[in-house]
Amino acid sequence: SVLAKFDHASPVRGRIVVGTDGARSTVRRLLLGDDAAAASSRLPHAATFVHARYPRETALRIRAHHELYMASVHPGNKFAFLGMQDVALPSSPESWTFFGYISYPLSLAEQDATAHHTNAQHLAHLRRLAADFADPFGTAFAALPADSP
Repeated sequence: SVLAKFDHASPVRGRIVVGTDGARSTVRRLLLGDDAAAASSRLPHAATFVHARYPRETALRIRAHHELYMASVHPGNKFAFLGMQDVALPSSPESWTFFGYISYPLSLAEQDATAHHTNAQHLAHLRRLAADFADPFGTAFAALPADSP
C-alpha cells in the first residue's frame, strides 16, 4: 500500500499513486529525485499548435466535418487535432477561430535546433507535416494564413 500525504488534507492510504501532474511532475521528482526527474522530463516528441481564421468557404469546408472538433492518427506516427476555439459570430464563418495541432516524433537534438524558429518557420513546418493528411486536416493546415500564431 501507499500513503499519500497532502499539504492541507488528511493522509490517504491506497494501492497505487498515479502522477498526472505534468512535465514538471512533483510525483516524478519525489519518486526519482531531482536529477533523474529533470532528465526524464523531455521526450523525443513534439507538437506544433496554431490558431487560425479562414476565409468563409474554407471555414465552412473544415467545419462541415464536425461542428466542434476532430482528431486523426497517421501511419507516419503523427497525430492531428482540429477544433473550434471561438465562434464569435455564428453567421460569419470568417470570424470563427480554429485551434489545431500536429504531434510528431522529434529528437531532443532536433528540438534544441528548432527552439528559436520564427512563427513563419513553424507554420511552414506544420504545413509540411500536414501535406499527407486527408481532409479536413490537409486543407486546414495548408490554408493557414501567414499571420496565424
